[in-house]
Amino acid sequence: INAAQRAINQAPKYVRARAQLCELMLETKRVPDTVLCYDEMSKVVTLDPASQTYYSVALLRSGNPEKAIAMVTPLATGAEPTALMFNVLGGAYYAKKRFNQASEAFKRGVEIDPDSTSLRYNLAMALTAANNRPGALSQYNLMKEKDPKLADELYRYLYRDKILFVDEQTAKTPRP
Repeated sequence: INAAQRAINQAPKYVRARAQLCELMLETKRVPDTVLCYDEMSKVVTLDPASQTYYSVALLRSGNPEKAIAMVTPLATGAEPTALMFNVLGGAYYAKKRFNQASEAFKRGVEIDPDSTSLRYNLAMALTAANNRPGALSQYNLMKEKDPKLADELYRYLYRDKILFVDEQTAKTPRP
């Protein structure tokens, strides 16, 4: 981050350094700084689709799902949508409690990247919120071999009203 900031100080229009700085800030979860970074970068250059997508992630994390939706929707309906674009769009719709739209966005992301267990998890959560528990369970079945830990987390969420608390003692004593 410091090296990128120094490069920008030396050459304020050095777009590659600005992009790297913004991405590093996003990666280190410095959300307000990331939003500010992309705001500043957009004053120097028109943001490419990747930068717009990362900017949308920062906007979503900063609690601005409406702006994230406005930014990523044209990208997701464009010529080269990515799974990340649909993940951001689904997350933004989910934050706005528009669960059916979130489910559709996550489904589109899964179509692009069917091996992404995090997308499948997000899809399952949106389907659950949209009262489609069977659909969510099908996502569990598709992800349990690739990421058992995340699948287990999803399973526990789906059946949280059915699972009883088990402590060490009860786990060792079989039920009759």
